[in-house]
Amino acid sequence: MSNYRIRPGDTLSGLAARFGTSVQKLARDNNISNPDLIFSGRTLRIGHSSRDSFDAGGGRQGVRGGRGVGGGQDVG
Repeated sequence: MSNYRIRPGDTLSGLAARFGTSVQKLARDNNISNPDLIFSGRTLRIGHSSRDSFDAGGGRQGVRGGRGVGGGQDVG
């Protein structure tokens, strides 16, 4: 399991693509009820499961996409 600090401009869809996982898995693993709403400065848990693979060092860097970062969702 790894942790990632959300930066301004990050989106859950962009982070899912970057880390080779799905928006649904990130939302589920971090108790995010609205995947369109994440806070910069919060920490996401990103890790292995039997249904998803994850390579902390791989993926595309600096991916942006999806809806913008908002305020209000506590992710950890």
